Amino acid sequence: MIITSVHAKNVLRYAELKLTNLPRRGVIGISGANESGKTTIAEILCLALFGRTFSHAEDDFQKNIKWGEFGASVAVGFLAKDKHNYLVTRSFDADGNHLAQLRREGEDEPFVRGATAVNENIAQLCGFTYQRFIDSFYLAQRNIASPSLLLQTAKALAGVETFERVATECESDIHTLQEELTPLHSSLAEARRQRSELDIQVDALPNLQTERNAQTTAIAERKKENTVRQLALDRLRAATAEITEQVKKTMQATLNTSLQQWLHYAENLETATQNVDAASEGAESGSGPRLTGALQSWSEDLRKRLEAFTPVRNATAAYRQRLAWLVGQGERPAEVDARARSLPDQRAQILSQGEEIRGKRTRPIIGFSLTFLLMVMSWGALWFLNYMPDHAIGQWLSNDLQLQVAHTTVLLPVAAVSSGLSLVLLVMVFVLTEQMLTARQKAARLQADREAIKAQLQSVEYLPQQSLITEVVALDACDDPPLKEALTQFVRGPGAALLDTEALAAFLAPLEAASLTCQEDADAITRRTTEEIRSVETNMAAIQQDLERLDQAITEEERRLNKAAQLDQEVAALEKDIDGKTHSIEVRRIAQNLLAGSHRRLLSRFNLEMRHVVSKIMPKLTEERYETMQIDNDLNVRVWSSEKGHFVGLNEISGGTYNQVMLAIRLALSQALITSSVCGVECLILDEPFAFFDAQRTQKTLEILPQVSPEIEQMWIIAQQFADSSPFALHLSCSRDSEVLIAPVGEYEALGEG
Repeated sequence: MIITSVHAKNVLRYAELKLTNLPRRGVIGISGANESGKTTIAEILCLALFGRTFSHAEDDFQKNIKWGEFGASVAVGFLAKDKHNYLVTRSFDADGNHLAQLRREGEDEPFVRGATAVNENIAQLCGFTYQRFIDSFYLAQRNIASPSLLLQTAKALAGVETFERVATECESDIHTLQEELTPLHSSLAEARRQRSELDIQVDALPNLQTERNAQTTAIAERKKENTVRQLALDRLRAATAEITEQVKKTMQATLNTSLQQWLHYAENLETATQNVDAASEGAESGSGPRLTGALQSWSEDLRKRLEAFTPVRNATAAYRQRLAWLVGQGERPAEVDARARSLPDQRAQILSQGEEIRGKRTRPIIGFSLTFLLMVMSWGALWFLNYMPDHAIGQWLSNDLQLQVAHTTVLLPVAAVSSGLSLVLLVMVFVLTEQMLTARQKAARLQADREAIKAQLQSVEYLPQQSLITEVVALDACDDPPLKEALTQFVRGPGAALLDTEALAAFLAPLEAASLTCQEDADAITRRTTEEIRSVETNMAAIQQDLERLDQAITEEERRLNKAAQLDQEVAALEKDIDGKTHSIEVRRIAQNLLAGSHRRLLSRFNLEMRHVVSKIMPKLTEERYETMQIDNDLNVRVWSSEKGHFVGLNEISGGTYNQVMLAIRLALSQALITSSVCGVECLILDEPFAFFDAQRTQKTLEILPQVSPEIEQMWIIAQQFADSSPFALHLSCSRDSEVLIAPVGEYEALGEG
């Protein structure tokens, strides 16, 4: 890496630092009194490249801001190992904000932003990190005379430091692991002892679970049985209550009870009896017939008595059918003579006959009217002609009609005949009128009979809704022999018990007794079934206690098994941990052996490389008095003295020579880093390397430094002053009184401006 430009504002003591067109080869000298800002230039380079300075840590970059300012910025151009020029810029403020960018020169946009990303990319472009940089290419004045820091750098470059650290860590790890193994072995022994004391039997838990399952099944079966018994008892109680209710209702029957209600009683009793039979059979097998035997007998007797009324109902239906036909409201019954006619037909026939008579009467009335008129006229003419000829009518008859007394012989027969005919016709009219009136009377009687039969028919139709005795009385009044015969058989036979108060009471008495017997037997079944339920519950309680014992045993066995499993896991984990730690100890011991061998090989190879480089540098810096160096296994540095002919320790040489030797070693370390990192050409920053040199040694060293390594093309050397003849490519002079340092383009000498 070669620095090509530096530009900073408000950094450390500088308000502005601007160095442009820096020489890429040669020595850049920086001189000035103490506190004039010489070292600040080197630290500005570190700050721009790595985001930190030698004096301040990376998280304290705010301390790099010039006193009294709130922000600062720095930009450094450099030539990387890929032969391209880059510009890194950073800006930061007192609030902790830090911005960083990296771009190629000639490009407007950066290709990397952010402090972390910029640091990573600069390490790749330059080939080293900040720590490597200050260990090799940046020799600060505070560590130039510190052999311990130099030795640490040598260890880092040789790789020995890492090996020693790893070896020390391995030894520490071995000790720690061995200390950890002791309690692990004790814990393992204790876990094995506890596991053995558990004495786990493989089939213990399955046997307990099998027994528990059997007991659980037994409880479930008994619960099911008791549930069935309880349901049967509930059904029996309900059925018994129902039959008691039905008996109570039946006992309320009187002579006013209808046949339909009697049938309803019978049906309800039969249903209730069947329910009791079913419920009692479910509660106690074989108890049904004994429970309801008397009730069934009574119900069957009632049913037979009621069924005995069926012929009456059939006869009533036939009688009702005949009545309906008779009034013209139905088909002709089969038993009725085909020649018989219904009342409407008879009435229609009589009315038809009356109409015929009326038609016959019309002609006699007309004949009577004509003959009567002829009779009146003939008798009148005879009267007026014989007895009142002078009357106007007589005159009219004599004059106008030309009738004379002589005509009396003619008029008299006419009058007599017309009188006779009129009488005959009048008699005929009276006879026909009498016949017509008689027909009308018959039709009226037939209509009255029809209405009466209709009323009777209607009363018969509503009889089933009446009480049985009312129905019997009403039917007995009907004029129908078959009906009377069927009714007589019912009244004198099965129906007698239902049609008399005393007989009805005697008939109902056994029903109440049968109901009491049924209730007593049902109560007995209930008691026995309840005792069975209690007995089963007692048995279940015993089984439940056994179940609790089994549950406790299973819980305890599961706890023991879990404990055993935990102990097995613990033993396995302890064995695995012990094996792992034992293996780790073996690995670290092997690593120690490998590290020891690698340490020797690396140290030997590093010695060869360092001796090769130092043999070129040290003679030039020490005027051929010291030629080379060696580093023993403890990294103690010894140099070869030409005068003494053997290696001597650093404590055996003078102070000025010591500083020359240390500078030579540092230059050798830088060259070693260049060789190991393949960095290309590099710059070297030496801060006060000649602090303890005399003028002659300083001048000699300045002449030799550019010849030390072909890869180190640019050197930054900081000192309080240089001789005027010093061979610098650029000389920067710093002043305490100036906060600005600007080196214009093309100039090789820059002075601080106050």
